[in-house]
Amino acid sequence: YQVALEQKDFWSHRLSEDTTGVGNLGPLAGAYGTLFGTTGNVQYLYDAESLYKKGIENSANNKDAFARGLSHNYISQHRFQEAKQVLEESYAGVSNKKATELMLFDVYMELGEYDKAYEMLEKSKNLSDYNYLIRVAKWSDYKGDLDAAITFIEKARDIANSRKSKPLQLWTYTNLGDYYGHAGRIQDAYGEYLKALKIQPDNAYA
Repeated sequence: YQVALEQKDFWSHRLSEDTTGVGNLGPLAGAYGTLFGTTGNVQYLYDAESLYKKGIENSANNKDAFARGLSHNYISQHRFQEAKQVLEESYAGVSNKKATELMLFDVYMELGEYDKAYEMLEKSKNLSDYNYLIRVAKWSDYKGDLDAAITFIEKARDIANSRKSKPLQLWTYTNLGDYYGHAGRIQDAYGEYLKALKIQPDNAYA
């Protein structure tokens, strides 16, 4: 929380000194997003939303990055239809197609548009990509293939471990714990939650 607060103050100061500084908007919005994650205070999401919108409006070369940021913000607010509209408009223009396809998959799944979700998943297929693996696991679970879902999340966990990325490790450990639990592998699930707690002792979910 303290680090995110310091980041917010730093980028706010930068922006107040140069109100045209589009490059400061993304980091400041990201700091607000982190503050929401640590406090649950929804006002931080609204603050980030306004910054992403300003970025889309003012950026000459990076509109799609701001569009994905805004869409992620909308998803956090459960405003899935609005996220879908922003992503589809961005996808039709000049954008990072792969990153947008993965986010469209998320939104289509939330909205129950499963054919479209699968289409996006197929377009972004890459079994060595963490972001693809966690989504194909979700798709496998939706289709009722729990064994495949576990296999894909285990692959994602291996990538997270190889990168020594704590946020990715936390996500994969807790989600793998859920999948193991669904499969009746209680001891394995327990082990994953303990690994998550070793990284973040106050992780309420674990």
